[in-house]
Amino acid sequence: MQLEASDQATTTDQLQTHASATQEPLVRFASTRPEVEVVNRFWLGNLVSMNVDTDRFSLSEVARVKNVVAIHTDSRYTVDTVAGGLLSDPVSAANGSYTYGLEQINAPTAWENYGTQGEGASVAVLDTGVDGDHPDIDLAGWQEFDGNGNPVDSQPNDGQGHGTHVSGTATGAANPAGDVPSFGVAPNADLYGVKVLDNGGSFTQITAGMQWAVEQNIDIISMSLGATGFYDQMIAPVRDAHAAGTVVITSAGNSGAGSSGSPGNVYDSIAVGASNSNQGIASFSSGEVVDTANDWGSSAPGDWPSQYTVPTIAAPGVDTLSSVPGGGYDDTYSGTSMAAPHVSGAVALAESATNGSLAPQTIEDALEATAFKPGDAPAPPGERDTRYGSGIIDANALIQYLQGAEDEPLLTDHRERAGRHRTR
Repeated sequence: MQLEASDQATTTDQLQTHASATQEPLVRFASTRPEVEVVNRFWLGNLVSMNVDTDRFSLSEVARVKNVVAIHTDSRYTVDTVAGGLLSDPVSAANGSYTYGLEQINAPTAWENYGTQGEGASVAVLDTGVDGDHPDIDLAGWQEFDGNGNPVDSQPNDGQGHGTHVSGTATGAANPAGDVPSFGVAPNADLYGVKVLDNGGSFTQITAGMQWAVEQNIDIISMSLGATGFYDQMIAPVRDAHAAGTVVITSAGNSGAGSSGSPGNVYDSIAVGASNSNQGIASFSSGEVVDTANDWGSSAPGDWPSQYTVPTIAAPGVDTLSSVPGGGYDDTYSGTSMAAPHVSGAVALAESATNGSLAPQTIEDALEATAFKPGDAPAPPGERDTRYGSGIIDANALIQYLQGAEDEPLLTDHRERAGRHRTR
């Protein structure tokens, strides 16, 4: 299913109109109370950021204002990486001209078979920023947000390094300037750097970055960040971005089996677990069966299933080679943070190869239908388990599936496919 540009614009207009109307009673209320200050307003998620002096004023008074449905703290989110490589996980290795990550997801084959490296597609990386001077990073746009979600007039920067590494994995140059193999999945996709974190960032910052990306009509939001547990404040922004036609790709978290993090555990996001060079799943990679009523309570939308499994899919995320600030490279980064941009790049390839804006649900269905698993995985391909999700992505098979190439066998050179049924 393709989502026409007019459909996206209509949905965005509807969200903006609804937010403006429904927020007005709260804004008027705040203007009459010196203890209550409106800090920012967002149509994405229909959110009003406020400071309330709770020593002088009760939040219950705010909760009684017309149209207020919930009050959240401005939670902090961090990047989803672990410190260096984990000794319990195999160290990755480059295979000739490409990293193991590109080889594992079949990106070079997709480039060759479909004549695309992401041209015309766009990816917004919401992260710690990006080194815009790195020779293998080509920025199409940049925006930084402060802790209150206000835009900052700045040049591209990344004091932490995480965002530059993630950006390189998604869209790094096909022929790197350094003596390293190719590591970017969609080298010719348009990269937008959105700085919403340093070592951590606020929910308000992240929402501002998401809203900006949707307003720019960017195809894919890539977020390698999160907070372990269930943060229902993330539900509305993710759902609204999804409804507006933006694919939201997130890291699943790094707390291991039996856990997950938000926004990755929001049902409408595509949550990514981390595989290693042997097609196993890293010990740190999060995954669990979410009991909607128990874990989300009354915050869960009515159209969510009673249970679903996180992650959605998996991609390379152990000892990942990519760009770092200062023009260099590092192959010791591990985390579901490194896995998510592999998927973002693959989706950019698919967007490019299909010459249109694909509906987010179409993308997710195709990712799951074409994913693969080794024989010892807990469940067959296409059926989710808490380690692989539906499996490790395959960029070549993804494009073939989306193009509807029924006359060609949906097989690749390193595995056989089975189990097309998708369960959640």
